[in-house]
Amino acid sequence: MTSRTVNHLCSRFNFLLEKDLDQITAWGIEKWRSEQRKLGKATATINYTVNTLKGAPSRVWGESRLPFYI
Repeated sequence: MTSRTVNHLCSRFNFLLEKDLDQITAWGIEKWRSEQRKLGKATATINYTVNTLKGAPSRVWGESRLPFYI
């Protein structure tokens, strides 16, 4: 995973950085999505960011290393 992707995710989902993986819920992501819509973000932009988050674990595990430490 590139540092650009990591920076993108950290800047959009900074509220997740303090949580363990088992504390991250679909409801929390949907709440974030709803807030972004209220802020006027385009649906495509929101979907891009959520899809990047969804793909992050497979990229990290595929590289067999973590790109950053939480």
